[in-house]
Amino acid sequence: KNVRHYCAELGGNCPVLIFDDTDLEEAVNGVAFGAYVANGQTCVSAKRILVQETIYDEFVKRLTTKANGLRLGDPMDMDSHLGPVISAKQLDSIESL
Repeated sequence: KNVRHYCAELGGNCPVLIFDDTDLEEAVNGVAFGAYVANGQTCVSAKRILVQETIYDEFVKRLTTKANGLRLGDPMDMDSHLGPVISAKQLDSIESL
């Protein structure tokens, strides 16, 4: 009698699943958005991406090309894709990868 229904927000750590019947370009764009929105510093950023083995190499190639094309700059500049990270601690964490 004390059990209640609820919805828990668990930090967005569910994996992104990419299967071989997907539109690969759409999947790459979705993963790039999920991984890099707010510079990947949100609790809902795509951290775990599981790709079906038959399309893995092509997916990685396309995502790498997409990521390499992102422009770092002033977040107020519409030509920038990524702005600065939130703190020196976050920068240290990124540079240690």
